[in-house]
Amino acid sequence: MSEYENVGVSIRSVSKRYGNTLALDDITLDIEPGEFVSLLGPSGSGKTTLLGALGGFVMPSSGSVWIGDQDVTYMPPHKRNIGVVFQSYALFPHMTVGENVAFPLRARRLPKSTWPERVRQALAMVELEGYQDRGISQLSGGQRQRVALARAMVFEPRLILMDEPLSALDKQLRETMQIELRQLHRKLGATIVYVTHDQREALTMSDRVAILKDGKLVQIGAPETLHNDPKDSFVASFIGDSTLLPVTRVDAHSVKLGKFTLHSARPVSTHPELLLAVQTEKLLIDDERHEAGVNRLNCRVREVVYQGDSLRLFLELEDGTHISLRQPSHHLGQQKIPPIGESLTVVLHPEDTIIVPRAGCQYPAANVA
Repeated sequence: MSEYENVGVSIRSVSKRYGNTLALDDITLDIEPGEFVSLLGPSGSGKTTLLGALGGFVMPSSGSVWIGDQDVTYMPPHKRNIGVVFQSYALFPHMTVGENVAFPLRARRLPKSTWPERVRQALAMVELEGYQDRGISQLSGGQRQRVALARAMVFEPRLILMDEPLSALDKQLRETMQIELRQLHRKLGATIVYVTHDQREALTMSDRVAILKDGKLVQIGAPETLHNDPKDSFVASFIGDSTLLPVTRVDAHSVKLGKFTLHSARPVSTHPELLLAVQTEKLLIDDERHEAGVNRLNCRVREVVYQGDSLRLFLELEDGTHISLRQPSHHLGQQKIPPIGESLTVVLHPEDTIIVPRAGCQYPAANVA
């Protein structure tokens, strides 16, 4: 297969209304050529509707959609030259693997003489070379997913859309396919927009992740940016495993949590409602190796849960506030697991002390003092 056309996508002030329901609310988003962007959010956030607007399956109520330098807002799907991988795969059970993959070539009336080589190359791309004559019923879930991918790629589309294509797979296969998709994207260089409600999946595969809530684009950024610098409490709670605790601003780099003063490496907002996002993997049991300047919290062990590769400790601060931490289980031998009721000190480094405004707070992000 030849190299994919590198094409960007521009979504400009797109809204979609169904009666009194605003499914998309003035969304603007630019996607770079060759970029892998995931649309992430809870059910009803608008991510599938936005994907539908890109694919031509949903007509926006206002705004425009551009693929490259072409306005495709009202262009039908079959004229957009895009590949789509659906959640159900939508394979034809009465056709062979090769016939399924060749279907877009037939629909586009491409020269029949080119079909065999295009199908062979598409199947080779997903490591299913030689499967042309097999029936769909003979394939595993992972193989069917690969066939759906090959069918989406066989005509060399300028944009590939994926609507939760891994959701039907079991956990182990899903994680394997996430890595394979990431490697396939690197090999193809195609522009991919991917819908998922699984934050770990989005972080694993994407160059950038766009987080949606109630039809609005809340934040977009690289996975590490969203995890380490969330815009507000919604993003902080949706990305990673965090406990959100109310805090009071003391100055530009510190807040008060009960009687504890915590220092943050980032400037603290002057929003009136602030929350500390305590990420379970960033909270550590104190030992003599931790340097001065870290935030220390005294607490009591409420519960200990062994989860195989990790150990989860549920803790209670002196004022009754509940927090938790997670550590790789090999960090603590069985004899060192703290018993329920034991007092211990945990530490949180200033660079891991994330302070966010409460989601929905209407005050502007004021300059810090």
